[in-house]
Amino acid sequence: MNYEFEQTDFSRAVLTGLFAGIVATCLSLGFDIIYRMYTDFALSELINVSSIIFITNLLLLIFGILYFSMKKSFRYGDVVCILIYIALTVFCIYKSELVVRSANLHDTIAFRGLLAGILLIIGLCSFVVLPALYKNKWFNTHVV
Repeated sequence: MNYEFEQTDFSRAVLTGLFAGIVATCLSLGFDIIYRMYTDFALSELINVSSIIFITNLLLLIFGILYFSMKKSFRYGDVVCILIYIALTVFCIYKSELVVRSANLHDTIAFRGLLAGILLIIGLCSFVVLPALYKNKWFNTHVV
């Protein structure tokens, strides 16, 4: 049976967003483990394995759909989308430094570092990995 068929641009964007989400999830989980090991940060009500897996994949799926929409809507929509993702990443990291997680200053600083690191990983995957994989012919032929 021949299973070769042409993917639509929308399905490529969705599947690329999901793949970038899996990459970001693995990187975020690795960062979470290493960060908690070195800082002895133990609070896990907000940032834990299940929240990292669910939120990271959902965000990058949405970012893939938005990337497709911007790319189809504007002449340089992919560049505009990348600039928006960069600005959004910088803004979220800036706002994460204002979070007060606990009355304990050590826990608050550790939480800020963990949150900023995970936001940076998600941001890098949204404005570097997602567009690079979407445009990569080998990835689109063999993976998607």
